[in-house]
Amino acid sequence: MHKQMNLVLLVAMTVGVSPRAADQSAQPFIGEHITVAAKRKNRKRISVFLPPKSEKPVPMVLLLHKYGQTPPEEYAHLINHINSLGHGVMYPPINRFTLTREHITTYKLALDDFEDVLAALPGRFDTTQLAVVGHGFGGGAAPAITRMAYQQKSWGTNNLLLYIMAPWYTFGIDKTQLAAFPKHAKLVMQVFEDDNINDPRIGLDLYNTIGLPGKNKAFLFTYSDRRIGDWLVADNATPLGDAAFGGEENELDSLMFRVYSMSCAASFSGDTAGFAALRNSDTLSPGKPGEGKPFKATVVTDSARSLIISRPYINPWISVRNPSIEVSRFRRARRAFVKFHRRTWKQYATHVKTTIKERIGANEDFSVMENPIAEGYGADGTCDMDRDSFTIAEEVTGYLFTPHDYKDKYPVCVFLHGYIGQEPEMFEPFITHIVSRGVAVLFPSFPFFPKADSKELVLEKYRSIYAGIDSALSRCKNAADTSRVAFFGQSFGAGAVPSVAYRLITERGWGGNGACMFLSAPWYIFGISDEQLKNYPLSVKLIVEVYDNDNINDHHMAVDFFKNVGIKNSEKDYITLYSSSHNGVVMNANHFVAYGIESIYGEENLLDHYGIFRFFDALIDYAFTGNKEAYKICLGGGTSRQRYMGHWDNKTAVQECRVTDDPQVMHQQWHYMWPWEIKLNPRYHQ
Repeated sequence: MHKQMNLVLLVAMTVGVSPRAADQSAQPFIGEHITVAAKRKNRKRISVFLPPKSEKPVPMVLLLHKYGQTPPEEYAHLINHINSLGHGVMYPPINRFTLTREHITTYKLALDDFEDVLAALPGRFDTTQLAVVGHGFGGGAAPAITRMAYQQKSWGTNNLLLYIMAPWYTFGIDKTQLAAFPKHAKLVMQVFEDDNINDPRIGLDLYNTIGLPGKNKAFLFTYSDRRIGDWLVADNATPLGDAAFGGEENELDSLMFRVYSMSCAASFSGDTAGFAALRNSDTLSPGKPGEGKPFKATVVTDSARSLIISRPYINPWISVRNPSIEVSRFRRARRAFVKFHRRTWKQYATHVKTTIKERIGANEDFSVMENPIAEGYGADGTCDMDRDSFTIAEEVTGYLFTPHDYKDKYPVCVFLHGYIGQEPEMFEPFITHIVSRGVAVLFPSFPFFPKADSKELVLEKYRSIYAGIDSALSRCKNAADTSRVAFFGQSFGAGAVPSVAYRLITERGWGGNGACMFLSAPWYIFGISDEQLKNYPLSVKLIVEVYDNDNINDHHMAVDFFKNVGIKNSEKDYITLYSSSHNGVVMNANHFVAYGIESIYGEENLLDHYGIFRFFDALIDYAFTGNKEAYKICLGGGTSRQRYMGHWDNKTAVQECRVTDDPQVMHQQWHYMWPWEIKLNPRYHQ
């Protein structure tokens, strides 16, 4: 067994290519592929890949993939290489993982899954020899999972290796814990020149912070190499194989295999010279294109700061999501905002004590006041909330939020979330606020995959939305009054609102006593023709809202809909919110204003309460009752009262919003992730 393993290891170190099965098209994996169902409820099946004909316990490798429903086939070439060295791979799923500050740190769930695998496959793994290979989101999770595995499970006590590629933010482990990392561990950190997803400073900070001796870690900066006939692109997809969108198996993968082999030789076989050779090589060549000039070499260094390129990243180093930044303008803003709320709450508590003479419990928490608006539109109502959930389709859950003990029939709000907003917690406290004012919230959903990259797939998600609406109504027990209906949509959901609302109003007779729509940063609009858009029900009241710092959805989508929908200008307004700052407090008007702090992209500040809550409250009041005071707030045509966005510490006014009936696109298409001129856009006529 050992002789065979050493021979394979030598071959892999020399050429960096793992053996392939004779018929790889029929079976992408060379070894034994087993799936194990985790014992805990609603957990996915863990894929396990064992070396061919492995008779003794093999070293355990945890392969933590990038975020999303990523099948193991996308990493098949890497898994095959690991198996060829005589190591077994566990591949846990990261599917609908809720990206919140609370959930990200609960990596112990993954450890429990691994325990289930070990119980199902006794004697197959040598847990004293552990390698954790992480890519993207999985790279950010690797340090915390490795530390917990070592301390709580005693895995990796003999040999411990981390191989991290293009990591996302590192949660679940602080700087003190990183500094106390097991000293016998070895770390390889690899970043890629053309990765525009994850800022390489994330990996560099982790590399510099982890408490390993210099001889036990190596930082690799891998370059792209562009030439006629041979083009190697070192980007975020580099570890992925041919089965993955954007993946490719080429010389960069061979280099990656060679690095893994050299690292494992040091970790699992006691060949310390292997890791020393990696550290002392300075450069690693990906190979030659035929007999030509070698590709640009990967740099191995302990001083990589000068190599890192300054460019926009989707996940930048300076971000509210980055837990490694202890003091940033984002956190100063959060602390200052909470401090403002604390003062307001104390004033309110004093009023309660002195005027109403109610005793306030000693355990009452007045540290945060979620809503600074005390009365009128934007203020929270008095209704408590009941929550219900139901299954729309496999792995798709819908939700229903209703006012508790509401005596009359309640109006309904159809809430269509953004593409990554499947969990209603991401939109707290907005949903709670809507229900508090006596309105039920129907929260249908749709499957994340397959991705919405064609008209057919988008309309399939719309069908899931309709099914969710029907399921929610069936659970209301005739308490819902669909003659009074509001539609709120964010991003993808905002793009769906025009079609969904049109169908429910014209085909089912909804909204007879009032209907309105609030579109927040809309994506492409499907499912409605030019003629239907032109002849839209005139009774519908409309707000289209965009955000100056939104770099996701081209404002052209919002402008096009606003100008072409057949609703009178007097019954619609186009509103733009702007970022604002004061004394270090920053409120960012980006794509995710509607999200709350349960989303890693969201915040809760005056933009929410004045720019969304207040407008939405006034819009539904005007739509349902015709209240003229409500009209002045939601559709006032740009009066100072409508533009008002609150005050900083009750002194300095927050930058006002802009209101118009003749909106214009403010930024070029290249500013956005989803531009106007794209074939997917059904309203872009080439």
